Amino acid sequence: MQTSEQDGILFVRLFPGEDVPACLSDACRKHAIVSGALVCGIGMLRGIELGYFDRSAGRYESHSFPEPMELVSMNGNIARDGDGIMVHAHAALAGRDGRMVGGHLSRATVEVTAEIVIVRSTVPASRKIEGEAGLKGLFLDE
Repeated sequence: MQTSEQDGILFVRLFPGEDVPACLSDACRKHAIVSGALVCGIGMLRGIELGYFDRSAGRYESHSFPEPMELVSMNGNIARDGDGIMVHAHAALAGRDGRMVGGHLSRATVEVTAEIVIVRSTVPASRKIEGEAGLKGLFLDE
């Protein structure tokens, strides 16, 4: 992983075999980002697991895509989660035939490259379990 930050904008470059969610968390910790926006991500990934939040069950339903797919778009946010941080990322991916899939990015490994941009924020935000849905929602701390 390579990272470089200037003026609150962090560029992250991931290489083949790297774990995308783990590297995003590591990059935020390395640059002390506790609040921010994941504004874009492109590349090629494999071993992908996307989630769809099933509100009635109060959990994510997982869908696996082992074959390499183009990362067409990735976005999300970063907020405090207890003593750490949580990178909440969603991704849109395309297969060889051009068909798209998308959802909450739970797992993925870089196949060729991943090029990601994160913008640091000073907005104090945190993740807390929302009673009814059971989802860790984003709360803006005042």
